[in-house]
Amino acid sequence: MKSRALLVPLAGLVLCGCSTAPLSIVSDRQVYSPVSLHHYPVRIEAVDHSGNLESPVFLEPGLHEMTIAAPPQSGFREPVLKNYTLNLAPCTRYYVAAYRRTSLTRDWTLIIEAQERVAGCDPEQEWQKAGRTPPAETPAGPAAVIVGG
Repeated sequence: MKSRALLVPLAGLVLCGCSTAPLSIVSDRQVYSPVSLHHYPVRIEAVDHSGNLESPVFLEPGLHEMTIAAPPQSGFREPVLKNYTLNLAPCTRYYVAAYRRTSLTRDWTLIIEAQERVAGCDPEQEWQKAGRTPPAETPAGPAAVIVGG
């Protein structure tokens, strides 16, 4: 009984959030494919210089500066923080991870492990919600998303 009472308001929040907020999603804290060698989960610490406490991160389409942390390697306590600029397409969910050349390397590079369309989402409407016009060229693949690092 209690779980049903909590589920109904939660479902309402999720549905309302999807219909009103501009929609690009960045999923962190997981690795999309566990068989990927040297891929590690990351945590998005800040987006556009504001702290982030949610996962996944829901954002407007377009350019966003992100501070991202990769887990520390054995023998170290502190995660390695890096800043990246991502160009997010509307109606798209991105799965991000850290790539290290070896399991002993502290240095890492942000990668887009996968991206998928969000069902029932119209890119034109998402650009309108964000108050922007769509660019002449929308990011089409994982290589076009990470602008700087």
